[in-house]
This record gives sequence, structure tokens and C-alpha cells, in this order.
Amino acid sequence: MAPSTSKLQDIQRLVQQGEDSRSLLSGHATLLRQRLDIPARLRTSLREKPSHWITGGLASGFVASFLLRRKAPRTKKPKNRSLPLALVGITFAAVRPLLQGWLTSQVKNYVAGKPTAFSAIAAHRSRDPSPPDPKNSANARAPSP
Repeated sequence: MAPSTSKLQDIQRLVQQGEDSRSLLSGHATLLRQRLDIPARLRTSLREKPSHWITGGLASGFVASFLLRRKAPRTKKPKNRSLPLALVGITFAAVRPLLQGWLTSQVKNYVAGKPTAFSAIAAHRSRDPSPPDPKNSANARAPSP
């Protein structure tokens, strides 16, 4: 039994449709490969538009030089001081390390519970500053007759 002509025509139409789809898909695949091939696209662009690339490189270098530039070091202007103020400044600069060392030892002694210069001064000031009166003292000798 031979297949009918309508069936043969349907088969041929389906085969032709498959071939058309395959050729269309292969064209799309080739186009996709070309679009995803970045190095080849860059080479082509460099060959076709070198002036654009040079201009873009110069512009981006100019912008980067402004954005990434180091700040110039500031130059300090000398202060105009009078002689007495300069001497006071030098004196404080010389005395400061001594004061720091003294204050550090005082704080250490205070934390350790040892008597400090401040506690000795406070104890001395809390006493009666007047000298003892020999007449009212218990240790005073009685006058001899």
C-alpha cells in the first residue's frame, strides 16, 4: 500500500520546515557568538574608530589625574610672636616632659595608696601654723625661784 499524496506532501512540508528552522537557528547562533566575542569586537572597533579611542583615553586620563591627585603639602606660615611670648612657649615646651613624669609618678603613688606630695602638703597645712607656746605647754619647765 502506497502512502497517499496528501501524507507525502505533509511530510515534505514538515521536512522543509525543519530545515528552515535549523538554518535560522544556526544564523542566530553565529550572530550570538559574534556578539559575545568581546576581544574580536574590541579589535574591530580599534581598527574602525582609532580617533574615538585616543580621545576617550585622553579624556579618561585627564579625569583620573584630577580625581586621584595627591594634595600638596601645606606650608606653615611662621607666626609672628613677640620675644616674651616666644620665651614662654619655649619654657612650656621644656617643662612639659618634667611635669608629665612628675604627674605620672603622683598618680601611680595615689593608686598604690602611698603618700604623695599632695598628701604631705595637706597634712602640713592642717597643723596649727603657730609655734607652740612654751608657757602653756605641759613640757615647759617651771621657772626657778
